[in-house]
Parts: sequence; structure tokens; C-alpha cells
Amino acid sequence: MKTGAFFYAFRMLFVPLGGRRDNGKVRGAVFGIVISLIPVVVSIQTASGMISGIVGRYLEIGSFHITGQSYHTDFSERAADWANRITGRDGIRSAVPILETHVLLASDKGRNAAALKGVPADLYDSDAGFRKYFQILDGRFDLSSSDSLLVSDGIAESLSLKAGDRIRMLLNREAGGRSFLQAVTFTVTGVFTTGYYELDHMTAYIGYDRARSLFGREGHTVLGIKLDSPDEISASKAAAELNRLFGSEGITFRTWKEKNRSLMENLDSTFTLILSIAVLIILLAAVNIFSIMVAFELEKRSAVALLRSLGVSSRTVFLSFLSAGFLIGICGTVIGLSLGLLAAVQLNTLTETADSVFSFLYGLLSGLNGDGFFQNKIEILNKEYYLENIPLVISRRHIFLIATLTVFSSGAAALIPAVAAAGRKPLDVMKDL
Repeated sequence: MKTGAFFYAFRMLFVPLGGRRDNGKVRGAVFGIVISLIPVVVSIQTASGMISGIVGRYLEIGSFHITGQSYHTDFSERAADWANRITGRDGIRSAVPILETHVLLASDKGRNAAALKGVPADLYDSDAGFRKYFQILDGRFDLSSSDSLLVSDGIAESLSLKAGDRIRMLLNREAGGRSFLQAVTFTVTGVFTTGYYELDHMTAYIGYDRARSLFGREGHTVLGIKLDSPDEISASKAAAELNRLFGSEGITFRTWKEKNRSLMENLDSTFTLILSIAVLIILLAAVNIFSIMVAFELEKRSAVALLRSLGVSSRTVFLSFLSAGFLIGICGTVIGLSLGLLAAVQLNTLTETADSVFSFLYGLLSGLNGDGFFQNKIEILNKEYYLENIPLVISRRHIFLIATLTVFSSGAAALIPAVAAAGRKPLDVMKDL
């Protein structure tokens, strides 16, 4: 009887009794699901890609997998030795000393504050994760010389710099109880970007040894540790082991998630909000299916009465209408997910196209309004707050959850109309015709 119920459901939806094709409501229900799923899939895949890209950049460039730090005054002098002792331990791929401070950079075009990092000169070549996100726009990654300096594209744009230019670094010094600025000249060997404005906008790099000679104990020195497996569980175990081994010597190790706790909580809460909105959109689509199934059940009273008079049980009628709801959900889900994933794959291209179209229309309207033609540019995803390019991350788990929720909510929307159809008596229906 289950096969018979599915057969009746298919006929009612796609080949109505009497041969008359009146399945416009079916198309409307399927279309409603498709329209709902496309933005749901795009938004979830976009959020997944952004979170993956941001976390990846913080992992490989910002906080590394584990960070070791100490407030002992001689830590900067011994950091390189500590890095050598840690490198090669079980699960640890590498450890490098990093000196962090803030400086003032000056050129003929002006001055800019910068977050300065002193790193080993071979970091770009030895660290594949760092190299993956550290994109050289001009020049090359070269910190071999004591006057070598890498600047972010934000600094380069602000101070009109390019590879080969000379720039002054202004350092705060004290002598005889008085403070003064000491200018140290560097050569820009490269301009870089990580693809994430928040992480690199005003950042510069010099060699670690040069940073130590300039800042000594004034800078903040940390150990950047990379693991073979940077997942949260492995990082927590490795950090706990390092704290057990070296905690008594005054070094504290924290995982990337502990160091970026506020960022991770913000990303998690944002993604949870997006998922909640997606669920509401799917449920609204189910409400639309419910209203369509109610009307569908009223239209099929005569067909139901005919089936019941031929001996079809009320249980089969119930399963037929329930199956109809599931069929609508399956059709809409397959089409909606396919189109949504296609849009997600082409998201960067679609975003650039939309930016161009909206910028053109806005520029045209501004000109007609007397404000000048094409003076401003519109960016849907402003690169100052988002990634320059959103990576494609297909979250199979979330896609499966969306598909399951959509199909079952469609079936649930048909539950009440199915009960109503199964409860109708053939004689009562015939009297109303």
C-alpha cells in the first residue's frame, strides 16, 4: 500500500486524474522552496568561506597555532634558543621567535604608524602555511639585509611606496633624561597583502636579528609555533604538554583559539545567527507549502472520493497526501541546492559583476542629480571588513542539514491536509459536488 500511496501522490501532483494538467500550485510550491534555498545556501557557504579564510590567516600569519610568551626581561635574548629546543618535538613542525612593536614610518608623502614584526629571514621559504596567505604584490620577500623592510599594501598606498623606495623609521630614544626621535633608513624590498584588511592593513616586517638590535627589550617577543595538525584538540594537547615541560621556566603557551577568543566567539555567534535566519526562511517556505496543500486537498476532494469508493483505504489517502508534501520538498530541495551551490561557486564573480552594475547605476543617477557622474564606487562586500576574495568552502554537513530540514518541513506542512483528506467520507464528498 505504501507503493500505491506514492503512485497516487505522483499522479495527483504531476498527472492529475482526468488527464487535465492543473499543477500550477505544485510549481508554485516548488518555486517557493527554490527561491528560499538559493539565498540560504549562498549565505551559509559565504559565511563558511569567510570564517575559514579569516581563521586560516590568523592561524598561519597572526597568532600561529600556539603562542609562547614570557615576561622575563631576558626572554627576547633567549627566544631563538627556546625555538630551537621546541622545534621537532612530537607533533610540532616548527617554532620561530617573533618580536612585535609599534613604530612610525615616514616618507616624502607623510607619516604612518605601523605594527612592526621582526621575523626570521627564511620564514617565507620555510613555512608553507605562511607562504599560502602572504601574497607579494611588488618586489619579493627579502629580509636578508639589515635595512630590508616589507610593508603592507595599506602602508604602501598611504605613503606612495613601491619596491626599491627608501623609507625612514622613527624610533623613540632617550638620552640625558630627554626623549628624541631617531631616524633609521630602510629599503622597501616588497609590498604584501594577506587578503584580510584587519590583519595586515598597517603592518611591516623586518628581520628578527635587526629588530632585536633596534628594540632589544622594548619590543614584545613571542614564540610562534606551528603544529603538524592545528585542530583545536591537537593544539590544546600540545599546549598543555609544553606548559608542563617549560611552565616552570616562566613561559606560558596558549592555543590559537585561546589567544583569539573574542574573535572566535564573534565568528561563532555570527554564524549561529545566519543559521537561525536560514532555519526561519525554510520554515516560512513550509508555511507556504501548508497553504498550498490545504487548497490542493480541497481541490482533490472528488478524486479522493473516487479512490475511496473504489476501496482505497483512508491510510493510503493519508500517505498519498503526505508523500505529495515530501515530493514537493525533494524537488524544490534538489533544484534549490543545485542553483545555490552554483551561485556560491561563482560568488566572487557575481559580487564583482553586481558591484560594477550598481556602481554604474549609482554613478549615472548621481550625475543626473547634479552630483557628478561616476564619482563613487559601490562595494557589496567592502574589502576593509571582509576578505578580498572569499574562498569556496562547501560545508557538506550544513548542506545535508538544510536538505533534511527542508524535506521534512515540507512533509510536516502536508500533515494536516493529509489528515483532513483521510478523514473525509466518500458519501459526504459526493453530496457536496
